[in-house]
Amino acid sequence: MSPSNANDAFGFPVAPRQGYLVGFTGKPPVLRNTRARWSSTMSDNNKSLAIPILIISVGVGWLLTVQGIAPQINWIWTLGMASIGVLCFVLLGFDKVSVVVGPLFLVSSILSVLRQTGFITIDSEVPILVIIIGVLLLVARMPKIPPPKWLSPVGPKLPDE
Repeated sequence: MSPSNANDAFGFPVAPRQGYLVGFTGKPPVLRNTRARWSSTMSDNNKSLAIPILIISVGVGWLLTVQGIAPQINWIWTLGMASIGVLCFVLLGFDKVSVVVGPLFLVSSILSVLRQTGFITIDSEVPILVIIIGVLLLVARMPKIPPPKWLSPVGPKLPDE
């Protein structure tokens, strides 16, 4: 079998190796998909942060509740919402979805503390959240904010007809 039509262990064709000794063609090797591999590695690292950050925030909230620091505040709920808001940016990056979801959870966490301490009532909290959602949806429409990566079409671009 010649090197040009070699197959791997699963029967898929393997491209001929270009290197210094084997398959030297006189041309420098072309590096492909290095950015894609780097970004997928980064997103995998970011995804592995989600569970530890949530566990830490629940533990801190639990400790604050047990220690009696602002006992009227449900710290587990409040810090959990804040952590989800931060994790939206960590996991999704900066796009049209994270610009809405991340700040919404952060503002919800702050409003939850204000409600639990008696500065605002639930009758004020809910309309404020509705206004915030509307403002964030307007912000997400800005052309400088990219669409999420999972929304982009997969495959080759077709020529315009």
